Amino acid sequence: MNKGIRQFLEEHATLEPVSFHMPGHKGSRIYRENGYGEFLDIIMDCDITEIPGADNLFQTESIIAETMEKYRQLYDVKKSYLLVNGSSGGLISAILATVGRGKKLVMARNCHKSVFNALSLSDIAPVYAYPEIIDEFQGILEEKQIETDIAQNGTDAMELLKQKEYQILVTDLNLDGYNGDKIISYVNQVFPNTICMLYTNSISAVQLGFYLNKRDVFRVFLRPVNFRQEFMQALEEAYELYDLKKHDRDSRQERLKQLEDNRKAIAEIEKIIENQNGRWKDFEIFADRLLGFTMERYGTAWNVEQRNQYFAKEKKLLKAMCENPNTHNIARAQNEAEVLMK
Repeated sequence: MNKGIRQFLEEHATLEPVSFHMPGHKGSRIYRENGYGEFLDIIMDCDITEIPGADNLFQTESIIAETMEKYRQLYDVKKSYLLVNGSSGGLISAILATVGRGKKLVMARNCHKSVFNALSLSDIAPVYAYPEIIDEFQGILEEKQIETDIAQNGTDAMELLKQKEYQILVTDLNLDGYNGDKIISYVNQVFPNTICMLYTNSISAVQLGFYLNKRDVFRVFLRPVNFRQEFMQALEEAYELYDLKKHDRDSRQERLKQLEDNRKAIAEIEKIIENQNGRWKDFEIFADRLLGFTMERYGTAWNVEQRNQYFAKEKKLLKAMCENPNTHNIARAQNEAEVLMK
């Protein structure tokens, strides 16, 4: 039997989960940490509609009007409005209220996707501004003495990647020129040791699974992120993973080099053996000739001095042949033997 809504929600709450999804308040933890625990105990009794005294979002006169006035003063603006339907509704409303149909809007290239919905609704043409890297992020990298190369768009990023191998790549998905997916795919193929990390505004569950499993992405971060804690911890882990991958690849390449060296050494030994076999064959022919001549002359009219001279020469020739039975020595020995035989 399926669980009821209440049972599911109560069991989910007891797990004290960390939320990476809507709604933006991320549960009750922040309220309890800031002293609003008692308010949470009566939250259901506080869920009311437009009753007398509660004011009305569509015609504010009292408590809602007072709250909006406080926000107006806080941000020093002409008007302030409380949102319904979350930040998406607010962004769309603000754009449609201030930008005429068919006009242009200067906007960040990495803004919330609801802004693009507003552009579509009113045929607004975007003029992109490329935000600089977050100061806190850059400051932490400098503090940790981490060298970085920064690209303003996908085309510049690809040019940097073609020049050298990086230990870590941090990229958005929405980039001009080459998008983040093409850049990650290129790095996976050309620099398999490089650790890839995504830092983006939004990502679907399907995309998340794809990049973690198919594109070898190490971490995915959604804006905003705590750079000093979450991001730096992931960065340290990424460096460790890079070192491990590089060590494994270097070890594999060293083993392959050793195998290739062994293969070359074996081929050289086989060549030497083949050459030696040919040399010893020539030596065998020469030795047979020399020995045959000796046996033929032995016991003839040679006197003792002649025999001693011949045996000394024969010993010298045989010693030279044994030390290096190459073709040159064989020819030289044969010539000298011919002289002796005369």
